[in-house]
Amino acid sequence: MFKVKFKLEKESFVEASLFAYRHHLKGSPKRFLGLIFIAMSQFGVVSLLQTKQSGLLFLSSILLIYWYFLRERIRKKIYEKSFRDGQEFTLVVDESAIEINGVKLNWGDISSVIEFKDGFILQYQRESLFIPNRAFKLEEREKFLSLLRGSSIEIIRES
Repeated sequence: MFKVKFKLEKESFVEASLFAYRHHLKGSPKRFLGLIFIAMSQFGVVSLLQTKQSGLLFLSSILLIYWYFLRERIRKKIYEKSFRDGQEFTLVVDESAIEINGVKLNWGDISSVIEFKDGFILQYQRESLFIPNRAFKLEEREKFLSLLRGSSIEIIRES
């Protein structure tokens, strides 16, 4: 058993939130929306050339600008506003569970763990928790990884 205390910094929280959003989008049918908007814009160009009506081209252009340029900026602002500065977390990790600020999660409650360059994202029920790498000493991080592997939780490595 070991205990880890850390504070989340705004920048790492926002980056982890955006990373989790992109990761979930990869497996979602929503990832094809950008392609649909591109197809709509192509039909809009044809419509403009054939009928001189620009409505579809205008609509698809707005959707493309949103999808490729504004979507993540808007998400980032939402995550920045939801961040509570100075929030401290205490993790108590043992062979049977992980306790987060007094809330105990059995290893079986965690559906998956995403490991990436900045840390870990634990996914449980419909929630996620970001644990930065800097929260662990090297031996604690290795112990945490071995407990994850031993509990048959899916560990997804992303770069």
